[in-house]
Amino acid sequence: MHTSTSPQYAIIASCDVAAAMMERPGGTALVEESLTEALEFRRAMIRIGEETPGTWWFSVWGPDTPARQGLGDRHDFYRAHDLARLTTDMYTSELVPEMLPADAWAQLTRGHVDRVPVDELKDRTTAVLLTPYPPGIPLLIPGERFNQAIVSYLRFAEAFNQAYPGLETIIHGAETRTADDRSRLYVNCLREERP
Repeated sequence: MHTSTSPQYAIIASCDVAAAMMERPGGTALVEESLTEALEFRRAMIRIGEETPGTWWFSVWGPDTPARQGLGDRHDFYRAHDLARLTTDMYTSELVPEMLPADAWAQLTRGHVDRVPVDELKDRTTAVLLTPYPPGIPLLIPGERFNQAIVSYLRFAEAFNQAYPGLETIIHGAETRTADDRSRLYVNCLREERP
């Protein structure tokens, strides 16, 4: 049982136990309790830092004011934006390779890219690997074109990140910029030839 990592039965059993623990109603309560405790701990750390300025106390990474919304609010947000459909659509949508990944990477290293906001991504060719976390599965590789399903998911991620600072969806390959109290996502795309 412990001679191989393929399959590693202890890991598989651990995943089965974790999956069973997350089933309703107990799983939802466990996650909510963990998130609540983490937010309370974070608030306590921030408070101690404010009460002891100029001391050795370290600052907390992330936003200065942790989100106060509970897990239910986020689930309502997910339902309102039909996140299950969005994620299914983006991973099952047809992807159009415009060029080889090596050729797209070469264009990126030469600086032949534009930083493009989400609203202008449809039909643009990505210069970077785009991987949303969760789930951590690459969505586009350099040289593939953005389609409407992927743009719709990125619009959701932008709205979620704005509504829940500190709980942002991380998208490797996308850059977040904030202006006028609004966070926007940008992706490096290959520069389009102008006629």
